[in-house]
Amino acid sequence: MNALYDIRGLAVRVEGLCRAAVPDINAKLHWFEIRDDGRQADIEMRISPFEPRREGCLALDRRYWVRPGYLYLEESDKGLSWRAEIDGLDRPAGKPLRIRFAHGKANRRRIPWRLFPDLVMHLYVLWPVLECELAARGLWLVHAGAVERDGRSVVIAGRGGVNKTALVAELCRRGWQPMSDDFVLLRNQPPRGTVVLAMPTSPRWFQFQLQNMEDEDLSLWDKLRLLRYLYHRRDVSVAFVAEASLGRVVLLQAVEGQAAPEPAPLKLGPAAEALELNCRMERTAYVGHGFRIGRFLEAYRYVVPESTYGHGWDRGLGQALRELIAPTKAYRIAVPKRYDPNLADLIETL
Repeated sequence: MNALYDIRGLAVRVEGLCRAAVPDINAKLHWFEIRDDGRQADIEMRISPFEPRREGCLALDRRYWVRPGYLYLEESDKGLSWRAEIDGLDRPAGKPLRIRFAHGKANRRRIPWRLFPDLVMHLYVLWPVLECELAARGLWLVHAGAVERDGRSVVIAGRGGVNKTALVAELCRRGWQPMSDDFVLLRNQPPRGTVVLAMPTSPRWFQFQLQNMEDEDLSLWDKLRLLRYLYHRRDVSVAFVAEASLGRVVLLQAVEGQAAPEPAPLKLGPAAEALELNCRMERTAYVGHGFRIGRFLEAYRYVVPESTYGHGWDRGLGQALRELIAPTKAYRIAVPKRYDPNLADLIETL
């Protein structure tokens, strides 16, 4: 299977996607899929066995081979393994970035990965490249949910398990419109100022949450229901709002022993730093101990120190977030570990 995605003007073509049992998780970009008209994409990715071209490369840590413009990597995590070749780093304008990706032999035999095997490619290789490519275009990928009302959005950030998806779903039941529950893009768009752009990565999963769950604590039975729901490939009836002006920024933090949600204003500096760290921590969430997604880009710049590839995201994220959220108010809300429905009341009053 092949797919072409248009992510706010960034064209990404992926060839060789498998027919997964749970496609909603397997292809995290499918909300952006468009008809493939044969255009040259900005990122051309192929999933298939390949032979790397390592001649003239400097070898690092027995898993990275680098020369100017080129990177080959062999990595493994959580019993999974993969190889990838990236050609076109520091390329001139108008030229595509070409990526070849090969699964390890055991990937498609492991549970639960056999249900969505291409998630390995998205999570470990394509996603950090997307962060850099989008940042170079002035689009900053932020780990946060968002809802919209009257053209303005509330961006809701927090680490996994803080129930931001449950909060987004509850606000939608109260008449707010969903934008995303996991990732958004921020962009400066004069004269409107900061604009929030939707980036839903699992729309059917969010739809299940909206229709069936009041919090994010899934029992074994709930997980089985969710897999069954996703397996049947139901159409997405939830209409996500594509963009809105930035209204408020909210950072949720679960506090042991907290009895009720408690808000506090957050100054610009700490708010921007918290959002930046939330994005960086996401690169280590759900992966093995000590593994950091996207480290291969650092290996490339180690060998090619004059390279500017990825500097926009790695070095510019914090300053960009300060400028993007400066016009709005930010709040930190201490929340109980279990979801409190009063949190939605509080958000509506801020």
